[in-house]
Amino acid sequence: MKKVLLFLLGFIVLVIVALAAIPYFFKDDIKQTIDQQMAESLNADVYFDADKFSLSLFSSFPDLTVSLADFGVANQAPFAGDTLVQVEQFELTIDLSSINFGSNIMIE
Repeated sequence: MKKVLLFLLGFIVLVIVALAAIPYFFKDDIKQTIDQQMAESLNADVYFDADKFSLSLFSSFPDLTVSLADFGVANQAPFAGDTLVQVEQFELTIDLSSINFGSNIMIE
């Protein structure tokens, strides 16, 4: 009985550590994908502070939370340089089950 409890405790700790580590290890890949998708779908320059880009699975478990700070959108030609949107803090919550199993990603 004691071995089973230790195994379950070890498994739970391993899952928690994995949930904390996954956003850290894939942060650059996810940021690059976000940049690429914004560049393809927007006719504007999107800027944000890369040091204030964060991912978390704990703040709204089991969903993924993406946070951007100092986020903004500046227009391109013919009104180059005009700021369309400027936000101090931008947060997005993504339903993980929609990423794996569905064709549409659900954003809350």
